[in-house]
Amino acid sequence: MKPCTNHPPEEFLLDYATGSLPDAFALILATHACMCPACHQNIRALETLGGFLSMQASGEKTNALPTPAPSLPDTSCIPLPPITGWMGLRTLPSCLAHCMEDVPPPSAWPEILPGIRAFPLPSVDAKLHLLSFAKGVQAPNHCHDGLEMTLVLDGELQDGKTLFSIGDVATCDTGDCHAPKAGSRRNCLCLWATENDLVFL
Repeated sequence: MKPCTNHPPEEFLLDYATGSLPDAFALILATHACMCPACHQNIRALETLGGFLSMQASGEKTNALPTPAPSLPDTSCIPLPPITGWMGLRTLPSCLAHCMEDVPPPSAWPEILPGIRAFPLPSVDAKLHLLSFAKGVQAPNHCHDGLEMTLVLDGELQDGKTLFSIGDVATCDTGDCHAPKAGSRRNCLCLWATENDLVFL
């Protein structure tokens, strides 16, 4: 897998490290960290710094930085047998394995828009779905009323002038409008979280 080139903004890494990120977005960041060693290291450093500052604030004396809490999963990926229904996906980030046990292949998911299928995943405080774009399919132009994060698990997603490949994260917020499009060579599988419903134009 090529190195990730599109990462979550730094403030979301900090929110993840401090445990203040909503669970749906936290899963996306954890999955990205499984696929991006650079962000994995950044989150570890933020956790360590947060622990050190917390100890200083409490008046505890220390000469060394504390060991960060094991909030991040291992960076390993679980090998998968080639499954036609899963679009030839060969590996799966370890932190997603527990979410995928009872997920049917994308061909069985409800079609929410022409060429786009979705499967809901459990989430406490946001909408969390797996999305499957048929190759070359473009989502209708829409705007956002709140935060949205999309992580590419397989294939490619073109959003404006930016191409998102496996492991990349696209982030939108209130007022952002776009119409992402799957690459032309293969279907695109994404992990997608949003705070509120989309506003179609």
